[in-house]
Amino acid sequence: MAAEWLADDLWRAHVSWLTPPWVGNTDGGRAAFDAREWLNRIERAHYRSLIFYTKHHDGYCTFRSRYSRLQPERDFLGECVEEAHRRGVRVLAYYSSCLDQVSGREHAGWRVLGRDGNPAEGWFSNLWPGAYVCINNPDYRSLVLNQCAELLERYAVDGLWLDVFSPHTADN
Repeated sequence: MAAEWLADDLWRAHVSWLTPPWVGNTDGGRAAFDAREWLNRIERAHYRSLIFYTKHHDGYCTFRSRYSRLQPERDFLGECVEEAHRRGVRVLAYYSSCLDQVSGREHAGWRVLGRDGNPAEGWFSNLWPGAYVCINNPDYRSLVLNQCAELLERYAVDGLWLDVFSPHTADN
């Protein structure tokens, strides 16, 4: 795939649309998601590419993953990619790989630990407690690789933004 557009199209819509379960019960929440309306607005703003969150630090996916216990009620990523490509707009799939609150909560053994044996803390701790998971843990790495492969195999995304958080400190 030619990637010249990636270097040339530096002005992208960054769609920070997240899907934890509590969002579904709010005005403008998940039930109100309308890919056509989003793309109408993105096109009116003259964007030709967008970044769409497939999994944020909270750990919830916007697509139905074979590797997640928690599933969204709709395939939000699929709806967005389909509508974007129908209009010639490119989609980069954003995936948070080291901050994953769902995995950290469900698998405490996957968390990054400090030298004192307690979960490592950082700027993210108040927002996503227990979310800092270790990409070097074989089980968590398998989850990340499987979900990324799933994204690339099932969706015609134009790129993958793998968000990797790695504070290298002597304490971790």
